[in-house]
Amino acid sequence: MSNTTTEGRGTIVIVPDGSTDWVAGTDTGIEDYKVVSIQFIPSAANDRLIVRDKSITGIEKFDSGLAPGTAPIFEPYPEPQWMMPVIDASECTFGTPASCKIIIDYI
Repeated sequence: MSNTTTEGRGTIVIVPDGSTDWVAGTDTGIEDYKVVSIQFIPSAANDRLIVRDKSITGIEKFDSGLAPGTAPIFEPYPEPQWMMPVIDASECTFGTPASCKIIIDYI
């Protein structure tokens, strides 16, 4: 199985498979994005998303913490940040991966 990535004008939408890492440079063909926000839509309470920059050991740019429920968790950046978003599946918890959604907005 693999993650599903859809990229439109200024937005990347990822539906994780729960076991495959997601790397912007590999999954979208573009390494650096000027990110303005990251949103996580969890599938259940206690889902968690961590997004890092450049590698699975890179600087943490987003940590949803344990989701209280299925409401979206949104992190806007007052100053857009250049980054290559990376998601290490082993750091994340998705109750039902196909019901989660990660939305990265960029300019």
